[in-house]
Amino acid sequence: MSKIFALIFPLIAALGVSAQIKSIESAKTEIGGFKDSSSFSVFYDENSYLTTVELKFDPIAESDALRKIFARSEITATVQFAIKGIDKKPVRSTVCLQTQAKTFKFSRDNELQIKLESEVVEFGAPNRKSEVKRGKATETLCWEAGMELFTDLSKTDQISFQIGKYEFRIDKTNADRFDDFLALISVAESS
Repeated sequence: MSKIFALIFPLIAALGVSAQIKSIESAKTEIGGFKDSSSFSVFYDENSYLTTVELKFDPIAESDALRKIFARSEITATVQFAIKGIDKKPVRSTVCLQTQAKTFKFSRDNELQIKLESEVVEFGAPNRKSEVKRGKATETLCWEAGMELFTDLSKTDQISFQIGKYEFRIDKTNADRFDDFLALISVAESS
């Protein structure tokens, strides 16, 4: 009898663990149902053994005055998991801003404040990369973020990213993407 239990127990434990993992295929199917599926991606890197889930969007509307300063801009939210799939324990999550302008705008004053209706979340100095190509200055600023940030971002429609003297106001369409992103990086409780 103990031999049977020894064989069944690992099987039951494995089923319990797998029920708390969202497969990459399931995540891709979920992305297909999002309003703007092109903003999302999920992929597994066999070399680093990491599943990466990303949300990317341009935070600047065409009518925004910032469009005259920044030729290109993109906010990227990234969450990585140390398995092939999505589980409850990400190993890293970041929020990044990449911009392109005539000159560097964030070489000194580059701390991030994310304003969520009545709350302000402050981040320190970013991991910053910069380069100049063909007369255009590209800056990539990345901050480590906790999963709580993505929960908070999904609960509000009034979001802005204040970096130095520049405020990137996230419109409702882009704010709604954080709802889908939170659903994508979440795993349902198993019963």
